[in-house]
Amino acid sequence: MPLKPNIAILITDTYGEPFEQLRSKFSPVLVAEALSHGIDCYFLKGNLPSKTEIIMEHFSNRLRYSRFWPIQRACDSLILFRFNMFSPKVSITGHDITVNVGEGLRKLGIKVLSGLTVLEKNYDFVIKTTLSSTFNFKKLLEGIENLTLIKGVPIYAGSVIDFNVNKPFVSGANLLLDKNAIQILLQNKSKWNHGELDDVAIGKIMRTNEVPIHKLTSLNIDSMEALEKLPIEVLRETQHFRCKSSNIPRDDLAILLNVASKLDYRDLH
Repeated sequence: MPLKPNIAILITDTYGEPFEQLRSKFSPVLVAEALSHGIDCYFLKGNLPSKTEIIMEHFSNRLRYSRFWPIQRACDSLILFRFNMFSPKVSITGHDITVNVGEGLRKLGIKVLSGLTVLEKNYDFVIKTTLSSTFNFKKLLEGIENLTLIKGVPIYAGSVIDFNVNKPFVSGANLLLDKNAIQILLQNKSKWNHGELDDVAIGKIMRTNEVPIHKLTSLNIDSMEALEKLPIEVLRETQHFRCKSSNIPRDDLAILLNVASKLDYRDLH
């Protein structure tokens, strides 16, 4: 009988609300349920950003979602290229991984590379996700078990985004990598484009190295009303849930707790 793989979940953490509420009120529930299935959880965070870093972050994000995105991509790629050559300092306290860069979307790829470098040494699979996500661990483990039967190729799996059918990639909210796939990323970190979002940059490296995509089932649930319309049978067959609320203020926490309750998380009973 093959040995059970070591699996870790890498959760991207950050400052401010609703993230701090999710970390304090839902993450303990998620961690307890993951541990009951033999899965470890780690939280990945940067430093509190300086005023200059906040200004740069706002400027980058304004350009990213405008017609000037080529300027944003070129500037961020050039400014952050030094991290392709020199890795930032990483500190680990328990299951908190802190990367010595200012927090923000434009530096998320730097954090992800640092977190994967830490976890690759001890885990066969790493699932990178967000604070607004949760899992059906029974189905997730079944999916990973099926993927272990595939021999000879690195495992790059998750929620597939295919806006451009010729350049699909896996969403950073539900990204599963095995040790071989992580090693490909680390060996190609000099080619990582920090002008792009982390999941897009990972997808490009995987395509260049001819790593195929494997799909894991996922649902985006943006409100309690949307959740209540879903049959319980659908929830029980789905592996991942992205519970990013579309309401203002966001109510991610309520959605996550209700999904967990419907899936019978042990810490809620």
